[in-house]
Amino acid sequence: MEVEDILKVIPERYRKGVREVKNVSGGSDRIFLKIKGREEFVVIKDNPCSNDFLSYIKIQRFLYKKGLGVPEIYYKDFKRGILIVEELGETSLEIMTYEKSYKKVIDFLIDLQIKGIRGFLNLQLPYKKIFDRQKLLCETDYFKKFYLNHYRKIRGNQLLNKTFEFLADRVSELHCFFMHRDFQSKNIFIKDGKVRITDFQTAHKGPFTYDVASLLFDPYVNLSKNVIKKISRYYHEKIRRRINMRFEEFDFYLNLTGIQRLCQALAAFVKLSEVKGKKEFKKYIPTAENRIRSILYKLKFYELKSLKDIFF
Repeated sequence: MEVEDILKVIPERYRKGVREVKNVSGGSDRIFLKIKGREEFVVIKDNPCSNDFLSYIKIQRFLYKKGLGVPEIYYKDFKRGILIVEELGETSLEIMTYEKSYKKVIDFLIDLQIKGIRGFLNLQLPYKKIFDRQKLLCETDYFKKFYLNHYRKIRGNQLLNKTFEFLADRVSELHCFFMHRDFQSKNIFIKDGKVRITDFQTAHKGPFTYDVASLLFDPYVNLSKNVIKKISRYYHEKIRRRINMRFEEFDFYLNLTGIQRLCQALAAFVKLSEVKGKKEFKKYIPTAENRIRSILYKLKFYELKSLKDIFF
């Protein structure tokens, strides 16, 4: 549907007095329209039969009841795949790279991880809810297909496969909490002093380091090594009673998860920019590459040699 067609089918009360319509779809296949008029809200247009549409509604309801930062849904049209939801504002974490903001987000994340896992597996979602070894390997297969094969023209080999199995084995052995799965700056907002989140429709029960790695190694922002270290220590101090892990061990797993997450991000940036024609995402590829190099430089493991050969 075109923007005009979407606006025609939403309820009249939302169409009155509209003075600005901004398409903020970004890398999503869904359409996101920020509407300013008598009220401010966001219209989401999706395929009504898609897993994402159904999951968004179920997970929103689940997290909203727990007070965990999701936007309120004002209107649903199941037939057309249209939602009208609360506008979270312009203050995303992408423009708030100072330490105080990240500590606030970490406090929220720990709340989300612990409270969000209670009852999550009881939700009737249209996908497997546990982010296990198999799903981690699917992510690195995605990386091989788009980043290595398509972008770098590199074919995989047995040693590289062993590297990805090593990553999947180590990350999948971690304690699991609620996992947003795309917990990065573009999906995190501060509204009225509170942390709010979007794009939670692919949430899982998964390794506790995944969302922290998504946040700290996020290619959309330029966090310094010093800030990353401070925030990772802050997170560890807050969570260590639940995971019973020394900081050095936590830091090791955080960095391994960072490699895993950045492989996924690199594949996504290539697919968006080179396959889907969204060229604005190409500029993030070098940043993600540099972040992987920085992690690989720290980790002295033979199992990572095949990745070092690619990035150095």
